[in-house]
Amino acid sequence: MTMPNIAPEYLLLLFSQQQWRRPLAIYYILQGKRTVSNLYAGLAYQLLSLYQFLPQLQLADYQRQLKVLVQRGWLVAQDKKMKKTVQGQQHEQEWRQQQLLPTGIDSLHFPKANHYTARLFLATQVISELGYQNRQYYPLMVPERDRIAVKQWLFGQNKATLVATFAQDWQHFLTQLAPQDATFMSFFLSGHAVDRLTIEQVAIRQQTTSFAIFLRQQALIYRLLRQAAQLPMFASLWQPMAPTSILSHSAAQTYQAVLQGTSLQALQQRRHLKASTLTEHLLEAAILMPDFPFDAFFSVDQQQVLADQFQNCPIDQWQFQQLGQSLPFFQFRLYQIQQRRRQHG
Repeated sequence: MTMPNIAPEYLLLLFSQQQWRRPLAIYYILQGKRTVSNLYAGLAYQLLSLYQFLPQLQLADYQRQLKVLVQRGWLVAQDKKMKKTVQGQQHEQEWRQQQLLPTGIDSLHFPKANHYTARLFLATQVISELGYQNRQYYPLMVPERDRIAVKQWLFGQNKATLVATFAQDWQHFLTQLAPQDATFMSFFLSGHAVDRLTIEQVAIRQQTTSFAIFLRQQALIYRLLRQAAQLPMFASLWQPMAPTSILSHSAAQTYQAVLQGTSLQALQQRRHLKASTLTEHLLEAAILMPDFPFDAFFSVDQQQVLADQFQNCPIDQWQFQQLGQSLPFFQFRLYQIQQRRRQHG
């Protein structure tokens, strides 16, 4: 599924009037470039839910839109960081009143939802035609990987009950939505003697931008995925794509081993990894895992040193150099992550 052009106002939403933010870090969050630095920026900017939401966004397009925001006086740049101006905040408030901004986007926990969308819509068409025993139709154009995935998924289904059970999932999901959202979602469904609308066609019909329609569509897909326990057919289509962990594979291995009592020194020898790689894994876990055991990595004295040093300093201004040689960077960053998470609840 091709991503529509993004309007500059949507990028304006990602910046703050109170906090200087690194635009390149925001781009990498949207793209899904996984480094601890980018994940920490996502935590600090409260943008983690948008991790890898726009993997097709090109850097040149992103930078061009930021340039527009600066030229219009809505963002100001300084030392490779940007902040929203008073005029930018006022424009955003006026713009919000004219937009239907969807909520519930969570590409961190449900990655590659664009591919799931393609598979869901293709499966819907194929199953509808199957119900009428019709083989003479043009299937939706989707990426080859998604076409193959749907074919494999269909091969494993019970053909005798497939049409009815798949229709039940759609009926259950659509009846949970507000009528206008159910109608909106149905625009994209094709089947026997039913043609779908494209995002661009819906945008023209509703007199808005293609990106606004794309956002609304994806928000409904994330809602569907969160309800997967109630939608068994949709869930089984998602299952091959579902990540086993929110962590990267290697970080998940490190984190589980540490939770089981394995020391970092033992992991270095067993997995032939550098100590810095293992601590990066733990920092990733500290950012993403809800029950990360922060206290296991600090002594009481070390926590006191950190608390004393930074108690009167805004967290955005913390510098590792302020600690001198008293603690390693790993513990500084871990404490910073802990305080960020407390700050954001």
